[in-house]
Amino acid sequence: MDAPDKGPYPYSDTFLLHSKPGSSKVIYLDFDGEALSGTVWNSYYSVSTAFQAGYSLDTSSSFSTTEMDAIQGIFQRVAEDFAPFDVDVTTQDPGVAAIDRAGSGDNNYGTRALITNSEELSYKTCQSSCGGIAYLGVYDHTSSHQYYQPALVFSHMLSLSEKYIAEAVSHEVGHNLGLNHDGTSSVTYYTGHGPWAPIMGVGYYRPVTQWSRGEYADANNTEDDFAVMSSNGLVARTDDHGDSTATATPLPASSPATTSGIISTRSDKDVFAVSTTCTATLTASVAPAPRSPNLDVQLSLLSATGAPLAISNPSAAYSTYDLATGLNAATSTTVAPGTYYLEVDGVGADSPSTGYSDYASLGQYTITVSGCVGPPSSTSYTKISAGSFHTCAVTSSGGVKCWGDNRLGQLGNGTLTSSTTPVQVSGLTSGVQAIWAGRDHTCAMTTTGAIKCWGNNLNGQLGDGTKINRSTPVQVVGLTSGAKAITAGGAFSCAVTPTSAVKCWGLRYAVTPKVVSGAGGAVQLTAGENHACTLTSARAAKCWGSNTSGQVGDGTTTTRMSAVQVKGMASGVSAVWAGRYHTCAYTTAGAAKCWGTNGNHELGDTTTTMRLTPVAVYGLSSGVVGMRGGVSFTCAVKSTRQLLCWGRNAEGQLGNGTNTEMAIPTAVSGFSTDTAMIAAGSWHTCALKQSNGAAYCWGSNSRGQLGDGTTTWRTTPAKVLG
Repeated sequence: MDAPDKGPYPYSDTFLLHSKPGSSKVIYLDFDGEALSGTVWNSYYSVSTAFQAGYSLDTSSSFSTTEMDAIQGIFQRVAEDFAPFDVDVTTQDPGVAAIDRAGSGDNNYGTRALITNSEELSYKTCQSSCGGIAYLGVYDHTSSHQYYQPALVFSHMLSLSEKYIAEAVSHEVGHNLGLNHDGTSSVTYYTGHGPWAPIMGVGYYRPVTQWSRGEYADANNTEDDFAVMSSNGLVARTDDHGDSTATATPLPASSPATTSGIISTRSDKDVFAVSTTCTATLTASVAPAPRSPNLDVQLSLLSATGAPLAISNPSAAYSTYDLATGLNAATSTTVAPGTYYLEVDGVGADSPSTGYSDYASLGQYTITVSGCVGPPSSTSYTKISAGSFHTCAVTSSGGVKCWGDNRLGQLGNGTLTSSTTPVQVSGLTSGVQAIWAGRDHTCAMTTTGAIKCWGNNLNGQLGDGTKINRSTPVQVVGLTSGAKAITAGGAFSCAVTPTSAVKCWGLRYAVTPKVVSGAGGAVQLTAGENHACTLTSARAAKCWGSNTSGQVGDGTTTTRMSAVQVKGMASGVSAVWAGRYHTCAYTTAGAAKCWGTNGNHELGDTTTTMRLTPVAVYGLSSGVVGMRGGVSFTCAVKSTRQLLCWGRNAEGQLGNGTNTEMAIPTAVSGFSTDTAMIAAGSWHTCALKQSNGAAYCWGSNSRGQLGDGTTTWRTTPAKVLG
C-alpha cells in the first residue's frame, strides 16, 4: 500500500465532507462500519447481523491521521467521478430517510457504499475474490430500496489502496445506477490502454478513468453510461458558467485571479471574461481535479470578438498508474489593454483505441489568470440613457458609446452585432451633449444643437425622411443646429427647437419633424411608449399622446393630440419624466409626484390604483433632484445623492439584491451616495457615479444591456466594462 498524500481538509472535517450539499440525491461513503439486517446480503448470502468492520489500516478502532488522509483522498476521487451530476457525494451519514426511497413521490434518495475490511462480507458474497459487489439498477427503486443496500467495497481486498478503493466505490455505485461491466470479447473487465480505463471495467492501473460508451476496440458493452445513470435517478448538474462570450463569467479583477468550475456535459464549455489594463503577458492555466481527474482540458484565449488568439491542448500520456501528464493546459500571450475571454473545454486524447474521446472528459477544474489583470480603465460618462434592450452614454470627452441589443442598428457602430460591452458610435467621438435611447432607436444632440438618430426606423422615428433602418447616425431633417433638448419614445422622437417649440417625428407624427400644438416655451422633454411631456419656461408640466392609463395627467383617459396642462402642475415644477405608461415629476421644493398606470406600485403611493392626476410618492415630499421611469418601475435621486427605486422588480431592476416588487422607494445597493444621474430602460436601470463618472447597470441583461461583458441578469449594480 502506498502512503496516502495528506488530505486537503482539516481532519475535524473528514466525516463532514460534501461535494454538492443540498442535492436531493446522495452517495454516502460509509467508512466506520455497520451491522446489516433485513438486506439481501443477510437473506441471500447469509451474512450475519453482527457489526461489520469499516475501513482501517491498523487494529485501532479510531481513525488515525493517515487513515483520514486516505478517506479524504477517496472522497475527492469519487466526487470527481460524479462531479457532472446533481448528486452529493458525502462522508457524513445523511440518515436513513435521505437514502431510502419510500415511493415514487419521494425524490430524496441515494445509496450507501460501505467501505469495509470485513472478511465475512467478502467471503460470503464473492468468496473473497472481488473488490466489491452491488446490485444492478436499484438506485431509484421505489420498493425494497433498503433491501438492496448498501453497495459493498472490500478495502482489504484492494491492498488498502486509496486509488483502488475509490475506483471500486464508483464502479459499485455505477452498478446501483444500472451500469454493466465494460469488457471485451475475451475478458469481462477491460483494464484499459495508454492512460485510460473505463470505470465499469478495471480502473486500478490507469490514471484516467472515465464513464464510457464502449468506444474502445473490441468493446462488448456500448451502453451510454450517462443516459443509463440519468434513467436511474441522476441528472446533470446545472451549468455553472456561461458557454459563450455573450454569457461569460467575469474573472475577479486581481492578479492572480482564480476561480473554479465543472465541465458537466460533453457540449459544455465554460467561458470567462478577463480585463487587462496594460500591454503585458497574460498567463492563464487550468488544472483539473488533483486526484483521479476525469477532465482533459483544452484552454483557448479569445479576443473581444471571440477570435482565437491562443489554444493549449497538451497530449495526455501515462506516467504512473495514478498520474497522467498533459491533462492541464496553459497559455501565455502578450495582449493589449482590453477584454479577453478564456474558454475551458473537455477534450479527448488521440483515438478511442489508443486514448479516449471527449465523451466523458468531464469534471472539476481550477483556472488561474495572472498578468496586468484588473478592472478596465473606466470610461467617465456624463450622460446615460436606457432603451428596451440597449443603453447609450456620453463620455467625458463628448463621444457616444452604446451596448446591448443591436439587431436594428441601435448601437450605431455600423453593424447589427449586439455587444455586452460599450462600442463606439460611428462619427460621434466628440461634440455630443445629450443622448436618449428609445425602444430600439437612439438620438443624440451635439454641442451645436444638431440632432442625429440611428436604429429602428420603421415608423420614421429617425427623422431623416425615410423608413429605412440606420446602423450609423443620420441627420434629422431641419434640426441641423440650435436644438435645445431631445427625447425618444417607443417609436417616435422629439426635440425642442431653437425657438423653444416642440417638434416630433415617427409613429403618429411623420417621417420628418412636425410641431406639437400647445407645447411652446419648452425647456425640457421626456417620452414614454406613446406619450410625451414637456416642462415650460413657466415651470409648468404639459403632456400629450396616448392616455389610456391616465399618463397625460389631465384627469381623463382621453388621448391628446396636442399638449395639455397636467392637473396641479401649472407652476413650480423642476422636471418631468415619463415611464412607459406612467409619468412622474418633482417640484422646485423637491417633492416627487406620479400619475398613470400603477399595477406594479410604480407610482410609489403604496397602492396599485391607477391615477389620472398626480399623487405624492411615499416618503419623497422633499429633497428629490432627479427621476426616471421605466416599464412599471420608477427611480429617484435625493439631494444626498442617494438612489431609490420602487415598483416592478421581477428582473432585478430596483437594484436592492432581490426580485421583490416594492410599493415604496427602496435604496439601491451601492448607491447610498455619489449618484450623478440615472436611466431607466424597459426592465433595466443604469446610473453614473458623481465622483468619477463610472457607469453601473442592473436588471434584465438578455441582450447585454448592462454592459458588464455578460448576459447575466443582476439584482445589484454591475460596473459597465470600459
